[in-house]
Amino acid sequence: LLVSHIDAFQDYQKNEAWTWEHQALTRARVVAGDQTIADWFGQLRRSILAQPREPKILASEVVKMRAKMRSSLDQSTPEAFDIKQGLGMMVDIEFIAQYVVLKHASNQASAIDWPTRTTRQLLLAAQYKLLDSAQVASLVEAYRFYRESSNLLLLRGESKLLSRALTEPHRAAVLAVWQHLFNHNDDGEFEDVESSGQ
Repeated sequence: LLVSHIDAFQDYQKNEAWTWEHQALTRARVVAGDQTIADWFGQLRRSILAQPREPKILASEVVKMRAKMRSSLDQSTPEAFDIKQGLGMMVDIEFIAQYVVLKHASNQASAIDWPTRTTRQLLLAAQYKLLDSAQVASLVEAYRFYRESSNLLLLRGESKLLSRALTEPHRAAVLAVWQHLFNHNDDGEFEDVESSGQ
């Protein structure tokens, strides 16, 4: 929802916005309103996403924001994982897709105009060989399983927790991709990607 003056929004996005705010732009779209403003927003979004980013800094900021979100929002228990915020769950997959768009948009211009749906972003990342196709297949399968489970739990009026047994194969796949991309330790802290040869 855009509520600031467009010039202030543009200045903020170009000069002050945090990485997580640019992550949000990978999913942002105009759904209604004046066409002139919609066109302006589309151009601004493209210019922001196309900015070159230092991969190591980007990875570090994505990992730190994800850890911060998880520490305040994760409702996981010893028996079950929070379907959205738990380790290896939906938001981790969304962060992977957003990271890939931000990392590659400066040299893969089509990434800027990719659909805003996470699964489509991942499938296009595989198509353009920005992510391994087997990894993408496992991420998409996990995301769809989580989404369907989330919808079912919502219809039943149940909490959004899934048993560890149900989530384990998907979580393991998501965490393997996360580890590969971000080279973080088990505490969620970022380690030096360059020293690992990535």
